[in-house]
Amino acid sequence: MNAAGTTGFHGASATVIGDAEVIDLAAHRRRRSTLARRATRRPRTLILRAVIEGANPPAVRQIGINDSLPVADLLSALGIAFGATVDAPWLQDPGVGPNDCIHTVLPTTGATVYCHWGLWQVTVTAVDTYPRDAGTPQALCIGGSGDFFGVEFDTALINARLTGDDVTTQVLNATHPDVVDIIERSGIFDFVSLMQALGIPEAHATKLGRSRTATACRSVGARAEDPGQLARPAGVPHHPSTARDAAWVTLLSAACLGDGETTGDIFAATMDSLGWGPMSLQEGIDLAPGIGDVLERIDASAPVDRIVLFQRLFLRP
Repeated sequence: MNAAGTTGFHGASATVIGDAEVIDLAAHRRRRSTLARRATRRPRTLILRAVIEGANPPAVRQIGINDSLPVADLLSALGIAFGATVDAPWLQDPGVGPNDCIHTVLPTTGATVYCHWGLWQVTVTAVDTYPRDAGTPQALCIGGSGDFFGVEFDTALINARLTGDDVTTQVLNATHPDVVDIIERSGIFDFVSLMQALGIPEAHATKLGRSRTATACRSVGARAEDPGQLARPAGVPHHPSTARDAAWVTLLSAACLGDGETTGDIFAATMDSLGWGPMSLQEGIDLAPGIGDVLERIDASAPVDRIVLFQRLFLRP
């Protein structure tokens, strides 16, 4: 063979000269170093701002996503967030493949990529990044504005699609039946993502593994499916009522860990969705006075302990 050509050696570039193959060892070492960093790197949650400039008004979505997922998953999440029922957008950069990790394409805050979607262009910018754990949802829409494809912006619907039916079922199966009832009656499936973020499925699996025998013994005395026999947190009424809904919604709203105004807004919107009409957070606490004591104990705890306390409240008995 007289012509020179190139071939690969475990992904390293090599040059063929005559019958001899010369490996580019420097490139090979760089690639091995990159693979080693990927193997040891801890995933983070990347906060993205995606904008479709050509829409009138501009359609904007803010998405939190696991930055170790492949680019293909990012594009799929964008499609869902903008309400697409057709193919997801594609990256403009021909050097980026669908299996590349998101953090290699958007490595720093302020980094931007451009996607094409037919005649539309989607500008995606990394605006922040946070540590994540196993319970953090893979992708979540955390805000936005503007309709697209004629679909009204609805975070609950978007997050239900992002979460997926299988994951939703897994989360609800691990969640206290009263809370599942609140979610299904209100139609606010953002609480599914909250349960996932609190690590409810993992905590439930651990609980089952450690107390399988005890659970079997307890089930002899009371049918688990009987709502009147369910174990409930202190302050939560046992009988279906406005007070019981108010107690659970108070806990759910507080678990979002927002400021007082945000907590009150979540409470009012959820109670309204349940058919009880607009109601203030204080009115809800007055309906179920014991919940106020529970919240005081949680507020007095260290931030990391609050997550554990909320987790225990929402776990399926």
